[in-house]
Amino acid sequence: MPIPKKSATIVVYESPDGHVIRECLEACNYRTDVIWIGSREEFLSVLNNPRTTNDIVVIDSHGDPEKGFVTDMEKPVGFDEISALKGLQGKNVVGAACFMGVQGFTEAFKKAGVGSYVGASDNISTPSIILFITTLFYSFTRGSFYPELGDVSWKKAVEEAVQKFKEDSWKPYFTT
Repeated sequence: MPIPKKSATIVVYESPDGHVIRECLEACNYRTDVIWIGSREEFLSVLNNPRTTNDIVVIDSHGDPEKGFVTDMEKPVGFDEISALKGLQGKNVVGAACFMGVQGFTEAFKKAGVGSYVGASDNISTPSIILFITTLFYSFTRGSFYPELGDVSWKKAVEEAVQKFKEDSWKPYFTT
């Protein structure tokens, strides 16, 4: 009997890590939708439409602690624009970009109405991102692989992953 899959969306905005993140989630029994972003306008459009993403959203981009999401070619997507996003309300967001756990990002996502949010508060490496995401999503779905372990809530999975990677300063936020 197949193990039921959960769903997640990976939004990739000018980052090389999207393929690896997808493989990590799929190894943890997720059906993933990957949205490859081509411009800041598309990035904002995707995150403003609640129908384009699942309840779990991984944002893979480049973050700056003072400017928000940054690219080489376009102006940053600032904290005020993140705060105004309408498509993430009630969703669980994982920030796979440097500095997404700093106050500017955290406050902006809170104002956007996310259900929960976790991101690193420092400049992090790709291996750290991959290990954190794998740990997080495995923690959340391990009951599917090992029923005797029971189900784990999203909040508990985030707390476990943050505890294991606290040296990389991952910061969680929950509404409940």
